[in-house]
Amino acid sequence: MKIRVDKIPEEGQDIETKFEPSEVNLNFRGYNLREDIAFTGRATRSDDDVYVTGTLKGSITSECSRCLASFAMPVEMAMNVLCVPERDMATREEEMADQPAVDLSFYKEDVIDLLHETRELLIVNLPVKPVCSDECKGLCPQCGADLNVAPCACELDAISSPFEKLKDLKGKLKEKRQNP
Repeated sequence: MKIRVDKIPEEGQDIETKFEPSEVNLNFRGYNLREDIAFTGRATRSDDDVYVTGTLKGSITSECSRCLASFAMPVEMAMNVLCVPERDMATREEEMADQPAVDLSFYKEDVIDLLHETRELLIVNLPVKPVCSDECKGLCPQCGADLNVAPCACELDAISSPFEKLKDLKGKLKEKRQNP
């Protein structure tokens, strides 16, 4: 959705729109939109500056980083963007550096592209390692069985500690002290 800055009334403008998965074209690190992403919010104007605030809601599919199962992840995030003309880019970036709660965006030819802002917000807020649930046990490192379904019969080798040799040395020293 594109918003024409000169068409925003003085009292502001309510915005309700949906972005189709093909429009957003997320395809980022295995993430895909499962359904339309809905945006509900408001655009308010002060001279050439436009504040766009609202909420994005939808669902994204991903692959669990532990068990590799595909799962749906609900999305609900706030959008707070100050859109300023591209010609003011240099001065406004410095001014806004102290305000982390508001994202800064630039528009040209009096048109704000909400689709671009939506896609950027989604990508920035996606988890680096998505998991299907906090209780996910993942896959067996030896046979690859899904440990969420059933335990496997593999015997895991005791993980050797880098301090194992020191522990052995300590035991030998203790023995020598007791049996001189």
